Amino acid sequence: MSNLPGPPTSLSFTSLEPYVARKHAQSCLPCRTRKVKCDLEREGCRNCKRRRDACVYPNTAPPSGILSGPPQSAHVQRVFAPPQRMFTLPNAQSPARVPVSAARSPPTVTSLASAANSPRSGDPTGVKLHEELDHSILLGPSPSQSASPAGIRSPQASSPVVYGSGSGFPFRADARSLLSSLPDKDYCDSIVTLYLERVEWIHKPLHVPTFLATYNSFWSYPASDRHNADPKWLGLLFIVLCLGLHFAETTPSLPGLTASEAEEQFCQACQQALAQANFLSDHSIEHIQTIICLNLYLNNTDRSPMAHMMLGVAIKMALALGLSRIPPENEAPREGSLGREIGRRLWWSLVCQDAYTSSACNSTYLVVLGQTSTQLPSNVDDEDLIEGRSIVGKPITEPTNSSFHITKIDFALATRKYIDLINNTSFDYDAILALDREYRDIYADLPTYLRPDVPQPLSVSSTFRRQHLVWERIFSGITLQNRIMRLHRAYMSRGYKEELFRFSTDACLTAAHGCLDLVEKARISSFPGSRWWVVLVHIWTAGLVIAMDLLQDSPTGSPTEASRKRAGVELSISLLRHASRFLHRF
Repeated sequence: MSNLPGPPTSLSFTSLEPYVARKHAQSCLPCRTRKVKCDLEREGCRNCKRRRDACVYPNTAPPSGILSGPPQSAHVQRVFAPPQRMFTLPNAQSPARVPVSAARSPPTVTSLASAANSPRSGDPTGVKLHEELDHSILLGPSPSQSASPAGIRSPQASSPVVYGSGSGFPFRADARSLLSSLPDKDYCDSIVTLYLERVEWIHKPLHVPTFLATYNSFWSYPASDRHNADPKWLGLLFIVLCLGLHFAETTPSLPGLTASEAEEQFCQACQQALAQANFLSDHSIEHIQTIICLNLYLNNTDRSPMAHMMLGVAIKMALALGLSRIPPENEAPREGSLGREIGRRLWWSLVCQDAYTSSACNSTYLVVLGQTSTQLPSNVDDEDLIEGRSIVGKPITEPTNSSFHITKIDFALATRKYIDLINNTSFDYDAILALDREYRDIYADLPTYLRPDVPQPLSVSSTFRRQHLVWERIFSGITLQNRIMRLHRAYMSRGYKEELFRFSTDACLTAAHGCLDLVEKARISSFPGSRWWVVLVHIWTAGLVIAMDLLQDSPTGSPTEASRKRAGVELSISLLRHASRFLHRF
């Protein structure tokens, strides 16, 4: 695939001859696997709807013929040409770690001089067990969890998505069956708007002008031609609709379906579109964007193992497309500038997700930064990214819709160091304190518009952007509090008896209360992060930390402080209970 161009003027089509059903009806693949009776409903049988499985039938791929639809523009021919390596860099150089800010001077966190002669050995096993406990609210049972203490709930294993039969992979569905899950344009417009308002800011996978141009082009075609639309783009559309519904405060209903049933139907259509597009062989930017969005939904609906597998697919796909070695703009022609910048955004988004999910994957991340050379994305708004024009990034002190995602990268790189510590059986407590200082320094160096502890000036920016900035600021604060908790949790209980580790005890409790206070204050801004699995894990961790302190024989603080801690546990429970009203578990 060549460089991703600007907004399309027409849509790519693949001609499909009319679908002819088999003479002998066959059960769907999940029912055949479980050997249960199938009602043969092509829109999704009752068994699959009940189990939330992808209902796939063992049809053969429809024959392809001559291309139909409007003549393809040069843009369309570039976007939908046979996939190939997107970016090449003949002589790969060592990756340029582009810092968000200048060198940092660590603040004074605590004085441990009095304990200088005490043993400072680390506790990698304890740290790893605490990490697994934090993620146990999301994950299915794993070998390392089999020996967990009694009382830790083991969630049920999620049902895998069935893409095809044993005779071939992937199974190619007919586009007509995919589009049967698509509501009318007015409904889609409202849900896409909800996605752009409440979800896109989380991972920023789209170049919104390009997506909207393609979306409007799709609806401009007659209904009789839409079934020929490229399944790569249909998969992205379906997952956008799914997430728009999932994170909406109030949702318009579909006839005969609840909101949760509708979003699950869109998720299944997305997975079937990926299969039809042969995503494991035909790599594309659209597939990576789709997987990033799909993983957000899978993690939120108790399918983390599947999300981890798909993240690995997306990372390998990005490597195959050359996203890890995108040349700097001063070494590349102007043509393809938009594609290169979107590639940088997606690559670093994958690096961040890889770092943050590594604790749930046996403390292992996939990306080897020593083998990459892609620089950080530019601090630029989507509207200023135009194909063929030079990219002029703004200083990080000026907010754009990229700023939050650029500053997140430093936190992710520090988290990779934390994972390295867990895998180093000889690390000592000084390494924990050094990482504590690094996390705090990263936060201190954030631009002021991303710090919730700094008073903010009155803004006259657009409603969307102003609201997103409020949410990004809240999440930046939550990120610091969570990382401090996770860093010190394994040493918290030791701090009640050993002065050396007392700092960890105090740091954990302060961060736990800070995290819950931020989430509670975020309610007035309709913070969608309260429904995001990442924030919910942070709430879970904060509640555990405060509960651990309450269960100590000699808890810290006065009776008034004890009341505050009980209130913190109750707040954590109420926030998770609130999430259970729209998520499949918690």
